[in-house]
Amino acid sequence: AGIIYATDQIIDLYANGITNVHVYSMNKPDVAKGIWDNLSDILGKSFEEE
Repeated sequence: AGIIYATDQIIDLYANGITNVHVYSMNKPDVAKGIWDNLSDILGKSFEEE
């Protein structure tokens, strides 16, 4: 649930002009990877280039 919530928050920020975020995942790389995977799928190549 946390990964989905964070993904939704970042998408909302991106939709409102924020292009940079910092994700603090409490030293849990699987959480950061899950968020990244979700964002890559949704935002595509344009997200990865920024």
